Amino acid sequence: MEILSDVLRAVRLTGALFFDVRATTPWIAETPQMPRIARLVMPEAEHVIGFHVVLSGCCWAELRDGLSPAIRLSAGDVIILPSGVPHSLCSVPGMHAEPDLSLY
Repeated sequence: MEILSDVLRAVRLTGALFFDVRATTPWIAETPQMPRIARLVMPEAEHVIGFHVVLSGCCWAELRDGLSPAIRLSAGDVIILPSGVPHSLCSVPGMHAEPDLSLY
């Protein structure tokens, strides 16, 4: 945890965007590339880092790179996506949807 604390101290955060997702099976939350989100909500941002915190229940996180396996997340888990790769959180691995940019 010390490394994460060091990183958070070094990063100058200038804004944040939060979603509270409450879902029942089957569900999917599809996230586009972070630069697409940045252009809509923080056009002055140099870089946007995606992250998700699972407060209760569980889900699967899946990068849309076609290379990485899905990862099961449970309550208390945090996933940070500094590269901005498109990804999804879903109730079942392998689910796909088109990102809804109107949410941003």
